[in-house]
Amino acid sequence: MTVFDFPPQALTETGCFSVLSRSGAEELLIIPPRALPDAAVSQAAWVYFHAPGVSLERLPITPRTLVPEGLAERFAENPVMISSQLCGGTLQARLADALARFGARVWLLCDPLCARLPLPCPDAREERLSQAEMQTFFADHPALYTPEFCCEYAVDTEHSLLYLRDTPQTISQKLTLADSVGISHALCLPQT
Repeated sequence: MTVFDFPPQALTETGCFSVLSRSGAEELLIIPPRALPDAAVSQAAWVYFHAPGVSLERLPITPRTLVPEGLAERFAENPVMISSQLCGGTLQARLADALARFGARVWLLCDPLCARLPLPCPDAREERLSQAEMQTFFADHPALYTPEFCCEYAVDTEHSLLYLRDTPQTISQKLTLADSVGISHALCLPQT
């Protein structure tokens, strides 16, 4: 599996930049929202737009531009980003479904969990937390592992809240799972 790590310092970048895969064999061009290029993008690198909410018409799409799942049918040749975050089911079933629908085009977008949800939670409405908030909570509550989501969790029974978090180990497990079902590329976003 080819894995790219999104460098945390890149969140403040104003210009386009490249990262190499962990093996150094492939390149990913990352384009932040403040740096949308006016010209065509290189055809040699994979391209990831870290620009949620930017109008699609402003993005130069090449055959190597990663597209979100919602645009997979519109751009039938492009790699499709499938998030590691779930709102139901299991990660294995989610990845298997994506592979059945999109084949070798699937990339795992490993978006680390750091969230709190009310219980019960019929609509998966989560509140994102900082790493510091999560560490404070888990310092007083035992972390359990859920193989269905490939993450750690804990329950605050006093306030009816569920805490979900990724660790370097759970991210590694997600990558291993993705590789085992046949996904050949992944982009790991930073834990914030």
